[in-house]
Amino acid sequence: MNIFDDLYLLFQPIVNTESTMDFIEFEVLLRNHETKSFPESLFTKLMNDEDLYINYLYWFHKEMKKYLDAFPQYNFSLNLFPSQINKEATWEFLNELKPYSSQIMIEITEHIKPFQKQSDHMNDQIDMEFYLVKINQLGYQIALDDISTGQNNLEFVLKNIDHIDTMKFTLTAFMDAKMEDVRDFIYAWRQVSIRHGKRFIIEGVENEDISKRLSDSGFTYQQGYYWPLIKDMY
Repeated sequence: MNIFDDLYLLFQPIVNTESTMDFIEFEVLLRNHETKSFPESLFTKLMNDEDLYINYLYWFHKEMKKYLDAFPQYNFSLNLFPSQINKEATWEFLNELKPYSSQIMIEITEHIKPFQKQSDHMNDQIDMEFYLVKINQLGYQIALDDISTGQNNLEFVLKNIDHIDTMKFTLTAFMDAKMEDVRDFIYAWRQVSIRHGKRFIIEGVENEDISKRLSDSGFTYQQGYYWPLIKDMY
């Protein structure tokens, strides 16, 4: 059995609550059938085996091309971990998808916990600004994911603000914190986004009450499990 046969894609809507609420933009989530979650162990292998990583990107390119061809009216957000950004195979993948770049936003995301320690040193060696410019030159939009956590802190965001289009703040990272403590930071980040003309998305919206409270406060771009995950668009 091909190890990639256990993988599939889920599509999480990115919603503008001021609009008609039609789904036209989606973040692409990688999942496996066994756990219904992100395949952490497989991704660890991919980061340490170049041939396996190339085969994964071939599979992912083939899967994404089907949706990009079938739904030219939709936009898709693809995640890249920092440890992927300086791999030659990643750039071959981005070049192959270049004809679809107007439909694609690249999210520079935070490493999930199993990767954080092993990638810290590598991240320190990456000139992220250089790579963000390269992504821009290929025609892709860029989002910084999970701002205010990990490497995507205020210093990093401001250093790279001219090379990004979207800032994403996730409530999920602060589920154990008091909303009063988090709220001021959300407003501060939104002010940064407004000042620099960037779109601001709140992730981790879990229910109608949270969505409405955010919308009433002017946070109209939202994403989370309040809206259905789509497994098969066809």
